[in-house]
Amino acid sequence: MRWRDLIPPAFLPPTEEPLQIKASEGRRIATMHRVGQPTWSPAEYRKLLPRFRTNPIVYRATRLIGQAVAGIDPVITVGDVDQSDLPERRRHPAAKLFQYPNAEDDRQSFFEALAGFYALSGEAPVELGMGVMDPVQMYALRPEYLEVIQGPDGWPMAYVYRANGGVKRWDVNIELGQQRFLLIKAFNPLSDIRGQGGLEPVAKDLDMFEAARDYAKALYDNGARPSGALVVKGNEDGGQRLTDKQYEALKAQLEERTGPKAAGKPLLLEGGLEWEQFGLTSVEMEGQAQLSDAGRRIALGLGVPPMLLGIPGDNTYSNYQEANRAFYRDTAIPIAKRLYGQIGRWLAAVTNTPDLQVTIDVDQIPALADEVSSKWQRVVGQNSAPLTLNEQRAALGYEKLAPEIGERIYMNNFNVPIDTLVRTSEEGVTEAELRNVSTELTVQYQMQNPAYDPARDADGDMQSGDGTAVDSGRAAA
Repeated sequence: MRWRDLIPPAFLPPTEEPLQIKASEGRRIATMHRVGQPTWSPAEYRKLLPRFRTNPIVYRATRLIGQAVAGIDPVITVGDVDQSDLPERRRHPAAKLFQYPNAEDDRQSFFEALAGFYALSGEAPVELGMGVMDPVQMYALRPEYLEVIQGPDGWPMAYVYRANGGVKRWDVNIELGQQRFLLIKAFNPLSDIRGQGGLEPVAKDLDMFEAARDYAKALYDNGARPSGALVVKGNEDGGQRLTDKQYEALKAQLEERTGPKAAGKPLLLEGGLEWEQFGLTSVEMEGQAQLSDAGRRIALGLGVPPMLLGIPGDNTYSNYQEANRAFYRDTAIPIAKRLYGQIGRWLAAVTNTPDLQVTIDVDQIPALADEVSSKWQRVVGQNSAPLTLNEQRAALGYEKLAPEIGERIYMNNFNVPIDTLVRTSEEGVTEAELRNVSTELTVQYQMQNPAYDPARDADGDMQSGDGTAVDSGRAAA
């Protein structure tokens, strides 16, 4: 008899049961599936800017915006005088700056850079170089180098630009405004002094695009096959394990046999090791769809229809022409109006030219030629409503003519006013005679307007005193 048998069980310490090891295939491998918190890049322009060099969607969308905006010709007028009609030596300094902003940039490269900065950051800083009396140079500055110093009233007090170890400061004159520096800002409801661009709202989509692309690259590096696990097949009691020597040898073999250069090479397994390959999940197999989806959101955030960038799966527009017209209407033209208009008002204040205006002529944009043609057909076509010449010109965006010409309704087929047509039709005039009336009216108009040249106008279009063509069937500029 043992001494433990003499002591009541209530006074004995608890005994531990021996550990039982059961033979089980699942014991040799343990898996854990856990979805953790995602890690996103900071939504800050300065830190997201390198994506312009590495993300093809950001790069191509920015270039499209810049090239489209720079390709829209500005219309610069001082009073009623279009500066493009004057010799270069007689043009306004603002017109010369728009054509040649500085010694290194022409208009195309300057406004392409300025529009690119505006699209990405929502800001377009411009520095003005003054000559003896007039401005002679304009430079597009980088927004990430710009610091805005806020005054006690909440508005900008000064602008500080730090680049390459140098510092420039432009103080804001509240009464006169800033004469040497201009910051064009996009709408930002969270700040009164900084603009909001298109790069920060798509920061998470940029991360998704990079993650999908990296996963596809890792899969290709692995021979386009999914990963797996090495399982140790032990005895029935499950007690077999790899020794340290076997583990180090296996680790060295894995490092040698993995990677893009070793894709497809066999792996020698011994000592009860078996390779069990994992299957691809539905999410992993849709990597290309995730890549396209992220790219589509990036393009839309920057204001470019995905169809223009070759991203599959976008059915918003039926063809490339519709997508291109929408791009100009929704993105390129608004940016061009903002940049041209604000720079024009700035230069008008600097040069003390209140009647200086910088606008754009939408009718001259090739991408919108079909829309312009359709608009002309609706206003002055064969099936258009009976409108006076001035009403037609107003609908097409042109100035009115003199009342004796512009306030009459002209017939498309005969080039004569409708009141003349009514009088002659009541008298039973034939079509040939009516055309003679049209010729007679043209001759009378030529006598009253010496600037009219019938040889230059084969269709019988009349011209006003300032040389503007007046077609009896259609309004002309």
